Amino acid sequence: MGTSTRNGLGLVAERLIERLDLDTGLELAVRASNVDGSLPWILQRLIETAHPDAWNPRRVTTLMRARRLMAGGPPPDPALLAGIFAHHPAAAIAAVHIQQIQGAPWGPAGQLLPLSRIDPAFLEGDQHAALRQAIARAVDEERKRQERAGHHERHLQQVRALLDERGLALDGSFHF
Repeated sequence: MGTSTRNGLGLVAERLIERLDLDTGLELAVRASNVDGSLPWILQRLIETAHPDAWNPRRVTTLMRARRLMAGGPPPDPALLAGIFAHHPAAAIAAVHIQQIQGAPWGPAGQLLPLSRIDPAFLEGDQHAALRQAIARAVDEERKRQERAGHHERHLQQVRALLDERGLALDGSFHF
């Protein structure tokens, strides 16, 4: 949780999220982006705990705004976001378009990847051409990221096998 663990905001936020309604939790997430590193954690908890049926277009728009403010940290689970966006795809798409119209870039891959899972019919037409391209780039970036992670994991397995052959254990006490 980063700085929020040190200053205690994380504990307060956790207790608040358990007691607050979704609207207030989303507003807290948006405001937390200006306080410390709690935003990714708060958003993740809201996305994990709120049932997809609890979301409405206004909440999806606020979620997209909060998602936009998020800098760093792991993105929320794309499958969970896709479940939310499946209920309100027009709101998610409109929120991304509004952000882009305001001069900002399309947004982080964590915001665009879930849009790749919605019904393609919602992204038809010339007005969504640039968004379709941005989503395709995000999907390609994610694929490349996963390939790099897989390559790293395969390399680590090879190193472990080599160490095992030589009677050395990779137990955390061995550093490269």
